[in-house]
Formats: sequence, C-alpha cells, structure tokens
Amino acid sequence: MSRPEPRAIELTQMIAALRGSLETAQRDGDREGGPRFQVKEIEVEATVQATRDRQVAGGVRFSVVNAKGQAAKSDGVVQRVLLRLGVNQDYLISRSHLPGAGHALP
Repeated sequence: MSRPEPRAIELTQMIAALRGSLETAQRDGDREGGPRFQVKEIEVEATVQATRDRQVAGGVRFSVVNAKGQAAKSDGVVQRVLLRLGVNQDYLISRSHLPGAGHALP
C-alpha cells in the first residue's frame, strides 16, 4: 500500500514557518535567560517548482519540492533557489533552540 504524496508546501509557507520558529526561540530566550546568539543573516536553500497560477500575485506560484525531488505537478519548472534573508533589527535567540544544545557554555 503506497502512501499518498504530501501536499505541496508553498515557499511563502516555508518562510512563514521559519519566521515563526525564530520568534518562538526569541520569546523562549527572553524567558529562559542564559547565553544568547544574534541572528544577522539566514540562508535557506530549497528546490522549488514554479507553476503558472492566475490566483496569485505575479501569476506564478512557487512550491517547495519534497526531499525525493518529486514535483507536485508535471507541468511546472523545477529550480533551486538560495534565499539570503537579512535581519533588520537585533534578533537574539537562546542556545536551547540550536542543534546540539543542552551543554552549558564555560
């Protein structure tokens, strides 16, 4: 029995989820105290599929392609994109939200 393909994730949804995760980390850091890290730039690489869609601004929809590289629709163009997102304010997150966290700093 094959598993159904997951619904496509819009590029905008992916960026919104990243923003939400960073905001949660910042709020948790404010509560927890301890070492803090400043976020200056975020670099995200994704494979996206561009399809024409009159219902979105610009007429093109960008959906993130799943890890296997399978596109949601066969009529789209698949591209790799690198997004460098700059932070325009001091943005501090706590250590507990970073990979390998849990060890105290000297």
